[in-house]
Amino acid sequence: MQKVHSRIRTIIEGIYGEYNKENIKKFLKEYKKIMGSTIDLENPHAGIYIFIRRKWGLSSDAIINLEKNLEFFRSKKFKTLKQTSYSFLLANMIKNFLNFLYNLGEISINKIDFIGKGNPKEDAKLFAKTYGFPENEIISYEELRNLLENKYNIYVFQLPLDTNHHEGIINPDTPSFIVLNANADKVRAGFLLAHEIGHLVFNPNNENYKHEDEEDYANKFATHLIVPDNVVEKLKRIFRQSIQRESRFPFIFSKKICLMFSCDLSPNTALMKLFYEGFISKEELEKYNQKLIKFIKAKGKHDNKVKWLQQLTESIGIYIPVKYELAVEKAYNKGLITENRKREFLLEGVINVHNRYRYYSVSKFSSMASGI
Repeated sequence: MQKVHSRIRTIIEGIYGEYNKENIKKFLKEYKKIMGSTIDLENPHAGIYIFIRRKWGLSSDAIINLEKNLEFFRSKKFKTLKQTSYSFLLANMIKNFLNFLYNLGEISINKIDFIGKGNPKEDAKLFAKTYGFPENEIISYEELRNLLENKYNIYVFQLPLDTNHHEGIINPDTPSFIVLNANADKVRAGFLLAHEIGHLVFNPNNENYKHEDEEDYANKFATHLIVPDNVVEKLKRIFRQSIQRESRFPFIFSKKICLMFSCDLSPNTALMKLFYEGFISKEELEKYNQKLIKFIKAKGKHDNKVKWLQQLTESIGIYIPVKYELAVEKAYNKGLITENRKREFLLEGVINVHNRYRYYSVSKFSSMASGI
């Protein structure tokens, strides 16, 4: 294998998930296409920073300490990331930004103090009670995000991720942060964030637990947290009514769920709750879940003028934590960072590059500028 500088090797691992001959070729081909020139793999130059900026809008911070952090970013929590994802680099950049602001004293960093006891349903109930969530209402995405950001300074970003296999990234270690895919359906956002909280509070009973055990816990915790037991009877009634017209099940079930809970609850999550409560079998769960997935995928065929259907298929869009934005602004006003660094910290390059290629739909971004 050709001799390759350690920094290039690390970047290839970060981009493609593995360092091998095939991925070296991919990197060289992509670099030439974007930069219009070749790169010396043994003696890399500043062109590598221009490359990641042009391709993804990332700053050089995406590479700083990447080699050290890759061990974590490629751990069990990130195994489901697509092999050709830049999300490792994005996560590394955000981690470096947060550490920088923390060292300046502009942000506080805490860890969530709730620790699960191993039973996802009971843990979800206790979590909801501890933080004052109502027992008879669906917990919304905004309520969970506000809890993390305002009480614990765990920052939740909504950014475009170039992968369809992973809708969220979590860094449970200090500084804790979560990135949700801006392409994710808004109706599923509550479950996705609750799932990441499940990872934060997960407390294995033994050191030999498998990654699948943690994922299973996070899924159950999220479902029971988002959907309290007091609404299960409503879900059962809606399910019985919907299956009376089998061929129309996805439409009827989705509509009733959306209208009943103001589109704060995903129909798929509602099905999961019914399964965990023993009301439907695993076969029924898989059968009706697939019907719902096909229905959502075919959203372009539906009448987009229907309000509830618009809400059901709307993506969460981009969001930068307000407290994070304020911290960046303070650092800039104190002369601690330049205007260009301010733009990098606000992730404007990432947003503008992806907006240019229209990888997602933007809902709102208060600080977005017109160029990189």
